[in-house]
Amino acid sequence: MGVGHSPGLVRSYSVLADEDQSRTATLDTARAALELLDGGRLLQEADIDVRGDERGAGYGIPTAAMIGAVRLMASSEGLLLDPVYSGKALAGLLRAARLREFRADANILFLMTGGRPGLFAYRKTLDAASGGGEPPARRHDVPPEKRKNYDCARAWNKWEPFDAFASLHAAVRAGAYQSGDSVLLVMTGGSPGIFAYRRAFDGHH
Repeated sequence: MGVGHSPGLVRSYSVLADEDQSRTATLDTARAALELLDGGRLLQEADIDVRGDERGAGYGIPTAAMIGAVRLMASSEGLLLDPVYSGKALAGLLRAARLREFRADANILFLMTGGRPGLFAYRKTLDAASGGGEPPARRHDVPPEKRKNYDCARAWNKWEPFDAFASLHAAVRAGAYQSGDSVLLVMTGGSPGIFAYRRAFDGHH
């Protein structure tokens, strides 16, 4: 609203409370914030666009649409969404796009709010949805247009940066990559975990 646009341009998806409760809470919070910024403006209930159709059976309970959205983003863009918040929100965005709720020339911005570690709590759910299975053993056996999917699948079952690097190192030694391939290892933190492995590392000195 500060730049003259309608707040209705922002759509959110409720994952905790139901749609009515979420809309009321959002309206109250937005009105309180607006009072501090511009006491002369009034925010109407119709200005708040909160959808509850992706919540499913409740908070944190997986839905088929969420699983599909998480796997689609991982396989097509290499981005990992959390199953509780962003996964359900993207499911809502995809549904709206399929229903043609946006203009063909519309610019859509989707905000990922983090929460990637939550993926590990849903590993069995996601594995069951995919039918399990391992990616091909050698990267250059995969068609170039599908190598991003392959790299995501190889990383999917790795729980820690140590495991991911060990896997990459083993893959290089086994000839999984050709000379000239560009390989990017993304470090996702986890340095405090070093202390839990101190004795193991000390034993290799």
